[in-house]
Amino acid sequence: MPDFQGRRIVLTGVSRGIGLVCARALLEQGAAVLGVGRDSERLNRAIQELSQLGDFAALRVDVGAPRAAALVAGAVQQRWGVLDVLVNNAAVMDWRANFEAERPETLEQTLRVNLIAAPPADFGTASYVAKKRRPPHRERELGFGNVF
Repeated sequence: MPDFQGRRIVLTGVSRGIGLVCARALLEQGAAVLGVGRDSERLNRAIQELSQLGDFAALRVDVGAPRAAALVAGAVQQRWGVLDVLVNNAAVMDWRANFEAERPETLEQTLRVNLIAAPPADFGTASYVAKKRRPPHRERELGFGNVF
C-alpha cells in the first residue's frame, strides 16, 4: 500500500460514493485532502464527517464548468503551493429508459465532466508539481505527481 502520510491530495467527487470512501481512507492514512464537489448539501455533510478525520478542506466547484481548473489550481496554490496527488473521481451519469429519452445536453455534460476535465494539466497542477520538491520527509524530486 502506498504511503500517504503528509501527501497533499486533491480529490474530485468527494461528497459521495467512491470519492467519500477514498477521502476517509486517505485522511486515516495521514494525507491532507482538498475535496472538490458540486452539490452544496452533500459537500456540507462530507465536511462535517471528514474534517473530524484529519486535515480536510472542501471546495464547491463543478469540474465541468469553464473556470473549474483555475479555481482548483488557485485553491491548491493558496493552501499548499504544491500538489502531490490528484484523484480525478468526479463523474456524471444520466441514464434514461432509452436513447430517445435522453436530454440533448446529456452527452455534452457527460463528456465535459468525465473526459475533458480529467487531465491533471486542466487543474494547473503540472506546473506546481514539476517546479516544487517533496516535503522534507520525501527525498526525490517530483515529476508530474501521482494520478490514480
